[in-house]
Parts: sequence; structure tokens; C-alpha cells
Amino acid sequence: MIRQFRQGDDASVASAVHTARELLTHAELPLIIRARACMVLGCSSEPDFLEQAEEAVRIAQLATDNATSVGQLGRQLLEDCKTVLREAQKAHDAASAFEEEEEEPPAEDEEVVWDPDDPTIGAEEEDPRNDAEENGKSG
Repeated sequence: MIRQFRQGDDASVASAVHTARELLTHAELPLIIRARACMVLGCSSEPDFLEQAEEAVRIAQLATDNATSVGQLGRQLLEDCKTVLREAQKAHDAASAFEEEEEEPPAEDEEVVWDPDDPTIGAEEEDPRNDAEENGKSG
């Protein structure tokens, strides 16, 4: 699953994400495999990537806490999960900042160009061309 995800092409990533989701449906799944499945989802572009990265750290910490002796594998798994979480948090923060920029209206002093073909701009005001036409007809 992880090897497949690292291949990077769309089909491999989609297959790895599907496998990870499928594995997480099994309650009896060993914690190490569950943490790795959450890592894959935490690295993906799935909507819940940040939550999955957080879950990977939680599960890896649980596996480490419950182990009678934590070996190199357990320490490495926890560190890898924390790395995934840091990267997911950065990606989430960047996406949030981008969305905020997209939603900001123009500043008060920013020039707004009037488009005569856009019915939503200046809808409350009369079109200056109408005044000229009326003045031309009445005079």
C-alpha cells in the first residue's frame, strides 16, 4: 500500500487510498498497519487528510505505549507519523490561507472597473448612457 502510494501516478495513489480505507474497516487490524493506513490517507488529497494524519500519530503513540519493549520499528513509525502530521498541517494551513484570500472582497481604496455588460455591477445606479440618450431625445 505504501509502496503503491509512493509510485505517485493517479492509478497507484487511488488504489493505495482505496486499500487504506478498506483496511481501516477491519476492527481487528493490528495498530501498526492501522497507523500506516492512516499515514497513506494523511498524505493523500482526500478531504479528511488532516484528521487521518492526526489519527496516525494517535494510533502510533498507542502502539508504542502498549508495547512491552519499543524497538526501532515502533520509534520510526511514531516519528514517520509525526512527520506526516506536520506536513498535513502545513498543507491544511496553506489551503486555508488560499481560501481566505479568494473570499476577501476588494479593499475600499481598490479601483473597481465598471463592466456595462455585467448586470450585477452598479445595478442600483442608473446607466449613464441612459441619461445621455434621454437628454438627446428631449433636446
